[in-house]
Amino acid sequence: MPTGINRQIYFENREEMSTFVRELKSATKDDRPGLIREPLYKMVGAFERTEERIRDLNRQKKEIVSKKGNTDRIDKLIEDAQVDFNKRYNKALGRD
Repeated sequence: MPTGINRQIYFENREEMSTFVRELKSATKDDRPGLIREPLYKMVGAFERTEERIRDLNRQKKEIVSKKGNTDRIDKLIEDAQVDFNKRYNKALGRD
């Protein structure tokens, strides 16, 4: 799949996960069990790790750009993280 499409899908999935995490954090004691049964609940850890990985890679990219270096390798790693998350997200939701 072309890079732009992977990125777009990732940001759509990311938005859905961000909304779910906000709902989970603000859920009452009575609402929490229902949210835990949602397929997205399985993805919370992977989502947070992916977000952290991409943040770290973007920091590295910013440093490389400031030194006028080539960011192709970092861009590929970011894309790989997005594609991996998209695959895991689709699997968790039964969209294989």
